Amino acid sequence: MNALSISPPKGNGDAKAPAPAAFLGWQEDTDGAAFELFVLTAGVGAHPAGSTVCRFTLERFGYFVPASAVIDRTLQEHVEADAIEKSEHALWGLMGR
Repeated sequence: MNALSISPPKGNGDAKAPAPAAFLGWQEDTDGAAFELFVLTAGVGAHPAGSTVCRFTLERFGYFVPASAVIDRTLQEHVEADAIEKSEHALWGLMGR
């Protein structure tokens, strides 16, 4: 084990250790499908702390990734949709409609 990484979590039954990462945001692949990105707070495998990884990488190393990222995406979509709607209303108001 190198100094930059931590070993995969030791399992205690079916429980998994929480991923040493913070939700960063969403990225779209070339097909338009969105996937979550996380920034590591500690090294995982060959990825040093500060690296950006996807959920699959964290789960592949045996970590639990909370669903909060899914909630964040839903909230983000609602906020963006609300902002677009307000902008459209403001634009129509400026045009006198």
